[in-house]
Amino acid sequence: MGGRHMKIKRWIVALMAVLCVGAGTMGLSACDDVLNDNGNGLLYQKSAEGNYYIVVGIDPRDVVEDAPMTEIVIPETYLKLPVKAVKAKAFYDNDDIASVIISDSVVTIGEKAFAECDNLQHVTVGAAVDTIESEAFYNCEHLVDVYNKSSLIFEYEEYFDFGSIGYNALNIYMDEEAKGTFSTDEEGFTFYKMHEEVYLMAYHGDATELVIPDNVVVIYSDALEFNDKVEKIVIPDSVKKVGWIGWCQNLKEVVFGANVSEIEGVPFSGCPALTTITVSEDNFTYSSIDGNLYSKDGKTLVKYISKPTETEFVVPEQVEVLDTWAFYDCTYLTSITLPETLEEIGNYVFSGCTSLTEITLPASVEKIGPHSFEDMTSLTSVVFENTENWYSWDYARYTEIPAEDLADGETAAQYLNSTYSELTWKRFEVLDLRELALNKEKYIDRLVIVEGVITRNYGNGVYLESYDEETNMSYGVCVYYGYGLPSSAIKFLQAGFRVRVVGQFSDTFGYQISGVKYNPDDESDPQSLQKLEENVEVPCREIDASLYANQAYTITFMDGDTQQTATKPFLEWALSTQVTMKNLVVKSVYTASNGGNAGAMTLTCEVNGQTVIVRTPVLIDDGKVVTEDAYIGQTIDVTAIVDLAFGESEYQLKIFNTSDIVVH
Repeated sequence: MGGRHMKIKRWIVALMAVLCVGAGTMGLSACDDVLNDNGNGLLYQKSAEGNYYIVVGIDPRDVVEDAPMTEIVIPETYLKLPVKAVKAKAFYDNDDIASVIISDSVVTIGEKAFAECDNLQHVTVGAAVDTIESEAFYNCEHLVDVYNKSSLIFEYEEYFDFGSIGYNALNIYMDEEAKGTFSTDEEGFTFYKMHEEVYLMAYHGDATELVIPDNVVVIYSDALEFNDKVEKIVIPDSVKKVGWIGWCQNLKEVVFGANVSEIEGVPFSGCPALTTITVSEDNFTYSSIDGNLYSKDGKTLVKYISKPTETEFVVPEQVEVLDTWAFYDCTYLTSITLPETLEEIGNYVFSGCTSLTEITLPASVEKIGPHSFEDMTSLTSVVFENTENWYSWDYARYTEIPAEDLADGETAAQYLNSTYSELTWKRFEVLDLRELALNKEKYIDRLVIVEGVITRNYGNGVYLESYDEETNMSYGVCVYYGYGLPSSAIKFLQAGFRVRVVGQFSDTFGYQISGVKYNPDDESDPQSLQKLEENVEVPCREIDASLYANQAYTITFMDGDTQQTATKPFLEWALSTQVTMKNLVVKSVYTASNGGNAGAMTLTCEVNGQTVIVRTPVLIDDGKVVTEDAYIGQTIDVTAIVDLAFGESEYQLKIFNTSDIVVH
């Protein structure tokens, strides 16, 4: 009773705040003359122009305590005028709403209009809607189907577009015949069927051993929550995805079929009686070891099952990753031993392990996810076997964690449990560019330190490379410094300067290092850009058609006392380095005509039967834009950077000015 009264009061308070905002982005008129009630439970404001109405929420006078409004129908007209908008936060945080139908007259759905409506399942978007503002459907976690009559294109799992309407939706359709259907059988299973696939949405039966029907493909999140009767769940081979299963007080065993490949959320939270997880031997994604859930190869511990009788646990030696939530809320454990193979600790891994007082992190650990050590009320010591080169990262900046601080177990525990608990921890790597070229994927999203010679400065970035005598190759990387560096740092970024760069390596816009810092007060700062040497020459390799086309170029090098080989396409090895290529015949030229690159050219060339792509910026010669006429049909030599355009799979030669092309 009290909860319902509080919800009504919250609506009234929120409604008054909405109504008294005054004129807003949708042309609302003043607060004192816009409140209207047409008896269907909605409130309206007339637009400032007086020619349409805006729905602003539910009229609290029409709310019946035991019969809340579960369906919202936005009408086409009110008082003979069209209804064209739903105001921001009009139905915000209303957990009673299950269905929303927006008429064909509505044009705009305001910011957070239906956000946090946790039980909203069905939405019809009218034909005239052309604007859905930010987070209009944010956190509607149980949204099942969206009937889209508008011309907008909704994408599944898309958070940023159209108010997050597609983020949680199971079924988005523009033809009403494609709508899914709900059904409940006599055993208490509620299903949703669409495109011939069956989703288990809920279970309200009394079975202690719950065998999921073998036509189910997905077990929907929350479908098997808060069930105190079930003791065993058997998931058949038909199921591919399992939503969040939790808070089943008497659940003791879960059996996974052969085709489960995805498990959502925090598996089996609030299931204190659970002791055993069994996985079919035919499953290609998961396996079970001693009743715990692992990846098929055993290298990832997905979920440890907490048992009152087990206070100590030794993670198997082959494990490299502790998955998100792996030990979450394991309150019985007083000791966890981690293997020397462990590389990554995911988010929230040890959060809520209230009996754990200390833990040792092996030297092999390179990444710790955010919140991994939160809510560990007894934690007094974290021992880092490798205290060097740690930093915290929040996607905007990185902060180096002093090794002397991590050498103190109590301080390390405080940092992980509170000071830096919300951030990702990683170890930065001091690399040569050959190592980066060998293992790009390994270092993605890692802080790296590299040294090299600048060969090109372009706009807001430079190309850095170094020559390796052992393999007779130059290896390079693009360094994007953006707009944040002061002019005193820019002077270091000149061709021929050997520099030391600290930054985040990523593949977001092609392989590059970004987030470069410069400390003008202390150029020896280990996190700062540093100039090491001037007037350094790097060999510029001349390549021919066969080398350009070589898809299996092998390098040989020593790794300690062991000789190693590695094979990749030559241009992949040479990426971001400077090369020359001669006697290219320009067969065709494409000139960009739109946007900021209007005038930039793509030259399709040929040499010895091999096609070579050369790309240029807008080239200026004697104050005039160089056009395709200067190159079409000509034979040219180029000095260029080996480049892989963002979003493309074909390598190209990238030149920067007219002096990079010599016409025969």
